[in-house]
Amino acid sequence: MTEQPLKVLQIEDNPGDARLVLEMLAEAGAAGFEVEWAERLQEGLKRLASEPADVILLDLELPDSAGLDTLIRTREAANGIPIVVMTGIDNEATGVTAVKNGAQDYLVKGRVDTSLLTHSIHYAIERQRAEKQLREAELRYRTLFEQSPDGVLIIDAETMLPIEFNDVACLQLGYSRNEFARLKLTDYEASETAAQTASHVEKIKESGSDSFDTRHRRKNGEIRDVRVSAQALELAGRPVLYCVFRDITERLGMFKEIEDKRRQTADLAFSLAVERDTREAIMENTPEANLVYFDRDFNFVMVNSTYAESCRMTKEELLGKNHFDLFPHAENEAIFTQVRDSGRPVEFKEKPYEFPGQPWRGVTFWDWTLTPVKDPRGDIEGFVYSLVDVTEKVRSRELDEALTRISMTVNATLDFDDILPRVLDEAAGVIGAQSALFLLTKGEGLAVRHIWGKADDSPPGTLFSSREAPISATVLKTGKPVAVSDVAHDERINAGLMDRHGVLSVLVIPLFVRSKTVGVIILRYHSTMIEFSQAWIDFAEKLGLLISLAMENASLYQNELSARAQIQSHANQLSLLHKIGLSLNTETSREKLLETVLQGAAVITSAGVGAMLLIENGRTNLVSLYYAPWYEERCTIDDDASGLHRRVERLAKKTDKDTLRITDFASLEKALAFPPGHPGLNGLLVGTLRDIRGRARGYVMLSHKAGGGSFTGEDEEIMSLLAAQSSVALASAENFEREHRVAETLQAALLPATPIRDDLEIGLVYQSAAAVSRLGGDFYDFIDLDGGKLAIVIGDVCGKGLEAAKSTAMVKYSLRAYVTENSGPGECLSRLNVSTGQQITMEKFVTAGLMIVDPAHGAISYASAGHPAPIIIEKRQPRLMEINQSIPLGVLPGYDFSSTRLDTDKGTTLLLYTDGLLEARPREGEPFGEQSIVSSCTKLHDLPTQAFAEALMGEALKYAGGRLRDDIALLVIRLK
Repeated sequence: MTEQPLKVLQIEDNPGDARLVLEMLAEAGAAGFEVEWAERLQEGLKRLASEPADVILLDLELPDSAGLDTLIRTREAANGIPIVVMTGIDNEATGVTAVKNGAQDYLVKGRVDTSLLTHSIHYAIERQRAEKQLREAELRYRTLFEQSPDGVLIIDAETMLPIEFNDVACLQLGYSRNEFARLKLTDYEASETAAQTASHVEKIKESGSDSFDTRHRRKNGEIRDVRVSAQALELAGRPVLYCVFRDITERLGMFKEIEDKRRQTADLAFSLAVERDTREAIMENTPEANLVYFDRDFNFVMVNSTYAESCRMTKEELLGKNHFDLFPHAENEAIFTQVRDSGRPVEFKEKPYEFPGQPWRGVTFWDWTLTPVKDPRGDIEGFVYSLVDVTEKVRSRELDEALTRISMTVNATLDFDDILPRVLDEAAGVIGAQSALFLLTKGEGLAVRHIWGKADDSPPGTLFSSREAPISATVLKTGKPVAVSDVAHDERINAGLMDRHGVLSVLVIPLFVRSKTVGVIILRYHSTMIEFSQAWIDFAEKLGLLISLAMENASLYQNELSARAQIQSHANQLSLLHKIGLSLNTETSREKLLETVLQGAAVITSAGVGAMLLIENGRTNLVSLYYAPWYEERCTIDDDASGLHRRVERLAKKTDKDTLRITDFASLEKALAFPPGHPGLNGLLVGTLRDIRGRARGYVMLSHKAGGGSFTGEDEEIMSLLAAQSSVALASAENFEREHRVAETLQAALLPATPIRDDLEIGLVYQSAAAVSRLGGDFYDFIDLDGGKLAIVIGDVCGKGLEAAKSTAMVKYSLRAYVTENSGPGECLSRLNVSTGQQITMEKFVTAGLMIVDPAHGAISYASAGHPAPIIIEKRQPRLMEINQSIPLGVLPGYDFSSTRLDTDKGTTLLLYTDGLLEARPREGEPFGEQSIVSSCTKLHDLPTQAFAEALMGEALKYAGGRLRDDIALLVIRLK
């Protein structure tokens, strides 16, 4: 007959997790499980109501319910169906609470595989069934006990006090339950003396049972005839009497009552037997846990098979024995005693334990609980001891963590001699090896390359043949690690060699380079034989791969070091040539340019000494000398080096190239004819700098190549390239200097001095972006007008240098002409726009702001041609002036610019500036911007105008880190 599949209801909101469970259950067997999936709790409970399941897989975190409330709601609706919590909450306390609230198991997502999931489902169902049977048995027992028409009483045979009793017993004697609990049997026995009653109890204990008639005294003194049925039992190792008594004073229906009583007694005995069998069934059907029931003195009363097998003993060898006689452990005994004294359970996670007399097992780890079992009065009668062996889990975690640390070590350096001892130390520590050998193949055998741990008489260099090391030969052949627990009785082992070194167990790991076995690592154990687990074998295999990777990386690294050095040398030369080229393209100082060429040529060619000669007006001057840091000699050359020039020129005429390379030291010294005492030259490399007409302008001279070698053809090519680049750069630098002098003269004329007036206070700051020059496109001007008015111009011409200065002059003087005709700012800029468009190309655009200040009437008029709006400070409050937005000059010839008029009071301050102030910024950051300018004005408005301007410029420079991207012109005007 085909077994019906188990119906599984999965309540899970994550489709991926739901699909994973379905795949795992399908992997377990196509017909084993039938899965229904609900994404929400409400949906799952609805399905449960319509079609019951065998088991429920429940996620605690759902869209419509979260936490333990999800479990409680599901348990209330499940009607006894087992629940397995499967959630992402990895919290031990939550798991314990979930189990206490009715979950049969608690699984954490990501740590569940097919075997664990299917076992958990089956065990949950079986545990639920067992618990149901136990509850039913207890219910039958309690029902019989409480609903019996007779008085039912369990009496302690030694103290004569009741252990348990029903309400009928109290009612028959007329006592409350609290009163009855304190009565001894002799307090209400009316037919016997206390001594006779004690003797009667002893007889019942000897015979096992007795039925007799006696008389009981009620609380009110009334004497009643009763029929008693007593049975001697043992409860938790204590003798008790189970008594059923009925009032037979009226003796009506006496025979029927006696028959009923016997039947009920038999049923009760059967219930107690069922309860005992149920407990045994639960213990045996919980194979994942070691379960024990102890008496008060920690003697074994009941154990399951799992516990007996774990101890490697039989149940018969355990039962009746004391736990700490068999397994002495002072710490655990103190814990057990504390539980007995306090009555509170304890729980431990991953507690280490070493079995006495079983050292080969090493340190084991256990999750365990000890829970006291109490009688109705609260007295401890025994203990439930539950243990789960988590040794493999702990060791697997330790091995994984060790592999992670080893991987980090391997990846941290390419020095294999540094890696190996650190790796062996880590690996041996986690799997307990006392020594290790690292051997590499050599010819037909293996050579010792490294020893770790215990001293060895096989030093590095010792060679072993395949016959001397057969186990290593096997590993080399198979490429798989081999573990041998007992080397003395394994035919693959050279037992004599192992005995000589005191080795009891070994773990041999293969090493690879490019998929070929090249050696082994032997981990050795000297103090005890080891039972190697599969986890250790897997660890060894991964360890071998990591060490092999380190070997291969180190080999590749060493092979490439020389190639890298050569490549790096060429790269350094190219990089330096590139830097010199950039410097030549940007350097405007002739002296610095020539110094850069000399130093760069000397560094690239590894010259110890160099000189730069420049020819001017028929005279040859020494511009620069260079000495390498390692070159110790020094010499003196006159600033007028014309004589040296002529001698070098004679040598240069012997070749048609711009470079000269001489390696004949003797002829070199004779040709140059140095004065007495001058250090001799060790080779000579000369490059000729020429002007645009091809005439010699100077020479780069190098000597004393590092290491005593000669200059090479490659050095000569580098010198030729540098000489050609330097010739062009020298001409450009000289042209720049000429233009620079003209432009600076013009620029100085374009930046007028600050006017001095009684009705206005004016502050002025101009800051060029180039630290060595004031050349720039920013400009300003002051124009006195009729009626005491003052026209103030501020602007920016795109570009720098002479061309920008010429454009600036055109704009300023054109605007002066228009303003003096008493035109308004907007009209002036409109006329200027026409002339600018005719004289300046589109890409050389101009921005300008024109303000006319009438101090006598407190009036201001302003027009802008694409220029930033001024800032007005009135009554200590700065704000941007509202102006009509416009375009730069010369963009649209017919564009009309408009004016903005503003009436103001004395004390008003005006700030005009170019956009370099707005754009000031650090190397990587936001620009200074309008908001920062306004904020600065708030702090600085009380300062005198010149101090105001200088402080504001200082804040912008500080914000930009001392380097500006563009020039800044800044004017502060205050009405007195």
